Amino acid sequence: MNRDREHPPFKLLLSVRHEVLVALTIGLGVGCAASIYGLLFVALDMAVFKLPLTGAFLGTVILLGTSRVLVRRFAEEKSGSLIDLFLRLYHIRYGYVKPRKVVALSIGPLITVAAGGSVGVSGSAIFFGSTIVALAARYARMGLRAVRKLMMLGGVAGIAAVFRAPLSAMMFALEAPYRRDIEIGLIVPASIAAVAAYGISRIILGEQVLFHTIAPQGPVPMDLRAVVHYALIGVLAAFVSHTMIAFKNVVEKLCVRYGVLEDLGFLVVVAGVVTAYVTLPQAIGSGTYAMLHIKSMSPDRSALLSLVKAVLTVLTLRLGGAGGVFIPSMVIGAALGHSYASIAGFEALEAAMIAGMAGIFAGINSAPLTIIMFSLEVEGLKAAVPAIVASLTSYVITMHSSLHANQLAQGSNRRIALLSVYVRRLAYTGRAHLYEPIKRFARAPTCVANVRSKVHEVLRCLSGVDEEVAVLLDDGRRVVGVVYRDELEVADPLLELHSIATKPTTISSSEPLRRAVEIMEMTLSEVLVLDSEKLLVVTAQDLIRQLRKLVN
Repeated sequence: MNRDREHPPFKLLLSVRHEVLVALTIGLGVGCAASIYGLLFVALDMAVFKLPLTGAFLGTVILLGTSRVLVRRFAEEKSGSLIDLFLRLYHIRYGYVKPRKVVALSIGPLITVAAGGSVGVSGSAIFFGSTIVALAARYARMGLRAVRKLMMLGGVAGIAAVFRAPLSAMMFALEAPYRRDIEIGLIVPASIAAVAAYGISRIILGEQVLFHTIAPQGPVPMDLRAVVHYALIGVLAAFVSHTMIAFKNVVEKLCVRYGVLEDLGFLVVVAGVVTAYVTLPQAIGSGTYAMLHIKSMSPDRSALLSLVKAVLTVLTLRLGGAGGVFIPSMVIGAALGHSYASIAGFEALEAAMIAGMAGIFAGINSAPLTIIMFSLEVEGLKAAVPAIVASLTSYVITMHSSLHANQLAQGSNRRIALLSVYVRRLAYTGRAHLYEPIKRFARAPTCVANVRSKVHEVLRCLSGVDEEVAVLLDDGRRVVGVVYRDELEVADPLLELHSIATKPTTISSSEPLRRAVEIMEMTLSEVLVLDSEKLLVVTAQDLIRQLRKLVN
């Protein structure tokens, strides 16, 4: 029997069985905790506004002030966007998080939503589930890559439990980390964790609904005219998404310029929440119950709701508290679709609302497949066409931007993706550095070879230095190509380099740092040549080292 256990097929079977058991355990444990958390979140939604107006105002000041203290002082964060923080922990910190930060940012959303802040339960469930698993994995002394993988499963289980949408949660695991890529390696364990969390949430919650959505009652038009309307709603959703992202960037810049906003900015949120309560009460809180009233609104009121909800969501997450954007984005989109259908004379009101929800979600989260799957799971097959057309239209327009600064562009080239994150963070902490000439970061290449050299010769050179790329020269000592270590390791050792070399990407030495990173993103080149005669280059790894120091 012991000999059998040493057999490769038996080892593989044990490995698969272990992965399934871990995913099931995470799904059941996090699903149970997230279901209870979701119930508490919904019970506290807008709780302070059950008091008279004066008491509600004082309660909002106290609660949002407390939530801001939790975010700033205990969690040591500037923004309360928990999905963005989750992505930072996943990509950059490999799941490393302090226990007190987990406690503070699990309590923060409950206080924020009780005060009427515009936040959703999704980000809270994702952060809550992922960080609990990350802490447990670190306590068990697992490796960094294992912690990173398991924390994603915890996030998937959290969202599957609160929304009862296991396939959408699985798709979230694949799509959320990147704007233009997917994390395909997590599909099996994420599916297992999501289904387990969904099953336990059904047992705990029964028929209790944590989020009201739009399910078409009648037929949904799918002719060419209707598809054009869905596409136009997608274009509008992309515009609103871009506006939200731009507004968030403006708020970030104001916080950098006026440091007092970091601590007292919650008073701006208080003023917005109380004003909205008096004039447009559907705009405050998570929006769970606002979905029930949008269909009965007039076009101007629903358009106003979309605008006010978008502003309150950005302000709450940056200045007032902590939470997610899933439910608020649904409200913004549904209100946008309702106002469009009413003004444009499009009869399929519910289909237009579904298209608006899908368009906004895809626009601000860069996750069209997740919202398409969610529409099918929660709203039914009738929602397929409006959700697909609007979400893909919005995504195509907004795919280069996201409300989440730590959502990487692509996972296929991790260094370049990390560079884009550091540049966005530097825009708020040291903007002047972005316009420094790229020649400041240039250097002479460590490993240089003739283009007719053999693969094994360059590998020997790279093995002696901490370098991932070699620069190739012609007989005139001009740069004609670059080769990467991972390419050389799988190539024929006797092959000449010119047959596998990549054409160098050149850039003027006076170009700013921001432009250099943009070129790397577009060309997926980790090496930029500044001067082919003087042999000056800048690499993605060098820039990461420099920017990490500037950001920190």
